[in-house]
Amino acid sequence: MATHEPENPSGSFRLTARLCMGACHAPRPPDPNSLPDRLSYNGRMHIRPFEPRDQSAARQLILNGLGEHFGWIDEMRNPDLDDIAAHYLARGHVFVVAEPHPGGELTGAGALLVGLEDGGQIVRMSVAPAHRRHGLGRELVHHLVEAARQRRLRRVIVETNNDWYDPIRLYQRCGFSEYHRDEESVYLSLSLIPTRQDGG
Repeated sequence: MATHEPENPSGSFRLTARLCMGACHAPRPPDPNSLPDRLSYNGRMHIRPFEPRDQSAARQLILNGLGEHFGWIDEMRNPDLDDIAAHYLARGHVFVVAEPHPGGELTGAGALLVGLEDGGQIVRMSVAPAHRRHGLGRELVHHLVEAARQRRLRRVIVETNNDWYDPIRLYQRCGFSEYHRDEESVYLSLSLIPTRQDGG
């Protein structure tokens, strides 16, 4: 599952398959100790921060997911994937990968753009076909939402194609609600503002 179309985005939150990096405000540098590695996916999958050694595998995982959905992929339209560390980590964003054990083959990836109008946006979500429908996508989303909470962001949004039904259902199961839809995309949001019921 990869959740973003291979097109250049436009607009304040249209940061999907090809990210217009530099269009958002510079976020606070993340605390490298704020999100420790953890075992997820029923204890079988390890979700951890992206490292430079993951570059080739993470890029290919995401491009494969896009190609699977669209039937083609123009690699030139995804420049952020050519240097993930520079486009995400160096700008204070979050990028994580999943593997069955340390040093294993990457089975999932996802990123959180921070510094967007007091909110964040999940992008580059992708799960290898053999590991879908086992909860890994949900674990990746929860991991990124927790990263947003720790950065005290007010909301997290996501944009995906309006005919990409599995990702839409995934985000809805994770508590996201649709707030806009157009000819190509559906936009979902999750509020992180504590309510009175939450004790906020």
